[in-house]
Formats: sequence, structure tokens, C-alpha cells
Amino acid sequence: MRLRNVVAAGVLDAGLAALATFGVGIAAAQTLAPAVLGAYAVCFIAMQLASTVSAQLVFVPAQVHALSVSDGDRLPVAVAALRTGLLPAVLASLAVFLTTFVLPAAIPREAVTALLVTSAATALVSPIQNHVRASFHLAGASWKAALVSLAQLLAVVTLLVLALIVFRSPAPPWIPLGTLAGANIVSLSLGLLLARSAAPRAEVPGLRQLAASGRWLLSQALVYTGGDFLSAVLVTWLAGAEAMGYAEAARVASRPVLVLSTGLSAVLGPRAMKASADRRRGDAERIERLFAGVLVLAGAGYVVVTGVDWPLNFVQSLVPAAFTFPGLTTITVVTFTALGVVFPYRSQLIGAGRTPTLTRVEGAGNIIQCAVVALLAPVTGPFAFPTGLGVLALFRLVAFRKAARRIYE
Repeated sequence: MRLRNVVAAGVLDAGLAALATFGVGIAAAQTLAPAVLGAYAVCFIAMQLASTVSAQLVFVPAQVHALSVSDGDRLPVAVAALRTGLLPAVLASLAVFLTTFVLPAAIPREAVTALLVTSAATALVSPIQNHVRASFHLAGASWKAALVSLAQLLAVVTLLVLALIVFRSPAPPWIPLGTLAGANIVSLSLGLLLARSAAPRAEVPGLRQLAASGRWLLSQALVYTGGDFLSAVLVTWLAGAEAMGYAEAARVASRPVLVLSTGLSAVLGPRAMKASADRRRGDAERIERLFAGVLVLAGAGYVVVTGVDWPLNFVQSLVPAAFTFPGLTTITVVTFTALGVVFPYRSQLIGAGRTPTLTRVEGAGNIIQCAVVALLAPVTGPFAFPTGLGVLALFRLVAFRKAARRIYE
């Protein structure tokens, strides 16, 4: 498949998957009170934190290993890792319930219970579904990955409509993440059906072998997402759950930028890993320029669309809470764009086996992020969350780029 078609399929795949999450976020922003939306934000990030365990400990190392085998064996080798990652996924999903200890007591307990149960369910199935889609990309079958994401989007729309028709107003707080968990199950079932293939002829690593490299990725990812989690908790404690709710609404409104960066990363990330593994600096730099050029152009365009109150700002009617504080969504879009530009450098470090560097950079960066949030939250409220992420993005960009250049020396 030509690179142009592969990129198109990857962006479509990520776009459809992100639209599903976007729809869930819109439902949460429109149906949950600001304080409950703040609790939803903390639980959503806790779900992402738990999802990283099986993803980084097992699935990403399995994907890296699959790149080393023949094209015909990549899909069966990658899919075989699903059994290995199931136990870590189950254990990590149960850890989501610990979030109850950091949520404010003022949040209704029934709402907290609903958010925690649905967060745990999503944390279990989401990394498995993501790995199946990534396996298709590795095997050059990116359009199958897009089909799985289409199934997820259709399931989200169907389940949301049915739930909102049945329960009307006020909608129960379990609907957003419960819908996302159900849609992941539906799309995962389709993905497993499409991924049926002959038994792998190449070696399929076991848990111990995958975890040997995955532990560094896991530690880095836990720090990566853990910084977001602590930042959300800090905003909730220091500025109030409502402030975090408005910051979450801005994140939902800014999600299309993540759509593009995730789609580009799904397709160009493996190529960046391969370029660094083979020490082909020219190829790596071309990927960097393509990634940054497309993302910055799209981010700037989205700022123009959402930056002012005018007819083209369609997002304002979908997520009105995101525009309660003028400039909040614009800052969040710029931050997400900066975070996305870092992806190719991260992929190069993974491909070259420099994962300990990722952990060190993330550790230092997230300390800075949390310090900025703690300092600004009592004064700036919801603006503290995207500002902390923006500082982290700049730190990552400088540190990861410098570390990536050392690969080719």
C-alpha cells in the first residue's frame, strides 16, 4: 500500500475512533453537572492510566517484535499477544476503583460508583481493542483497522441514542463511559473476526520476554499519564470539581487535534521506529517534518474555527461549557498540537531501544507539570490544567529531540 493511502487509512482509523470518544465526551459535557463532569474527568484519566499497563507492558513490545518478522507473520504474531496481555489488563482495570479515595466527598456516591464501574470496564477492553487495530496497521491492513473503528463509532451512536431515549433527563452518570465500554466490546468482536489467520510461524514471545522491554515503556507511560491524573486531582482539590469540569469540556472540544496526531502516529510511528532501529536519519527526519507540518497546519486552522464566536464555530453549540471561560479552548488546542508534535521523536527512541530515556524525561517533565498546576490552580482555575500540559509539551519536545539526534551519532 502506498504511503499516501496508508496515511489516509491511519487518519481515518484514528479519526473514527476519536469521534467515538468525542461523542461520549459531548454526551458527558451535556448531561453531567459541572462538578460531576469534573469527577468524570478524573475517572476518565484513571481509565487511561490503567489502560497503559497491558498496552505498554505487553502490547507495544509485541508490536515492536512483530516488526522484526516477515510481513505475512506480523498479524498472527501480534494478535497472539492478546492472551498474554489479558491478565495484566484485568488487574489494572480493578485498580481504577482506588480513584474513589481522591474524589471530593461532595460528589454524590451513586455518581462516583457509576463512573468507577464504567471506567474499570473501559480500562479492560480498550487496550485490547487498540492492539487489534495496531496489529492491522503493522500488517499493512490499515483499512481493516478503520473498519473496526467505524464499528465502534456506530455502536457509540446507537447505544447513546438508546440510553438517552430510555432515561431522558437527568441522564444517569454511567451512560458516557458505559457506552464507550460497550462500543469497545462490539468493535473488538469485529476486529477479532477480521484478524483470524493461520498460526504464526515466527516466535511469539511470552509475558516475561515482553515485560523485559515493556517495563521501561510501562514506567514511562505511567509517569506520562500519571502526571495528567495528578494534575486533574490537583485542579479538583485546589480549584474545585467544577473547574476541572470546565477544563474537561475544553479537552472534549479540542479532541479533533488528538484525532489527527493519533492517526498520524498510528501509521508513521512504526515507520519512525523502523528508521531509528536501522539508523536511517534521513527517513526519520522526513517523518518528523511530515508529522509536524500536517499537525501544526491543522491545529492553526482549528484555532481559527474555535477561537471566536462566529457561525463556523460549530463546536460551541456541541460543547457550550468549553466556552464558559474565553480562551480556555484555544489554549487547550495549542497544547494538544504541541503534545502531538513530540510523537515522532518518542517513536524513534522506542525503536532504538532508548526507553529508559523516555522514563527519565517523563519523570522530570511531569514534576514540572504538577508544580505548574499546583501553583496556578488556585488563581487561574480551569486554565491551570492545559497550561501545565503546555509546559510539559515544550519540555518533552526539547528533551526528546535532543535524545533522538544522539541515536544517529
